[in-house]
Amino acid sequence: MSDPATLATTLLLPAVAALIVPLLGRSGLGRIATMGVMLFVLWLAGSMFLAFDGAAALPQFAIDQPWMPTLGIHLRFAVDGYNA
Repeated sequence: MSDPATLATTLLLPAVAALIVPLLGRSGLGRIATMGVMLFVLWLAGSMFLAFDGAAALPQFAIDQPWMPTLGIHLRFAVDGYNA
């Protein structure tokens, strides 16, 4: 499960939920949606932690997208294991 979509989802889902959940109000639905998103992100982070290969020298779960291609600038996120 070392696919880049896992890292992207872990990073972006809380931001998307932060925009959507306030629209649900303080009802029970808003609280359930918040708890569901939190538990899903926790599950994703745990699965990345368990799938992380500490013996590998390269960063894992890497996302590398051209941001400003004419300048050669890329947007890059990866898990390197310094904090794992």
